[in-house]
Amino acid sequence: MREMSVQMREARAQMAANPQLSSFMDSLRGTNMDQSDFAAEGQKVNLMAMEVDPSAEDALPLVYCPDAISAYWDVRPVSVISRIVQLLAISGDFLVR
Repeated sequence: MREMSVQMREARAQMAANPQLSSFMDSLRGTNMDQSDFAAEGQKVNLMAMEVDPSAEDALPLVYCPDAISAYWDVRPVSVISRIVQLLAISGDFLVR
């Protein structure tokens, strides 16, 4: 157990020495987030936003209902394909490696 504790301290020290990894770990923990934060140099942040008008008759449901959600996206194949392409573009490099 003691040996594992030493290894964990060494791993944490190595992660803290790498600024990009340290920033990544802080963001996973939520410790470096506030309204003024931006991506560290060399990191890319993609935010996907969609405007939702809950009063619209064909609006995306705001409560979980599989049938209603399916019906919403069934008439929007271009949006679905566009989102799949976005996700593949973002994760493509990771998947290839």
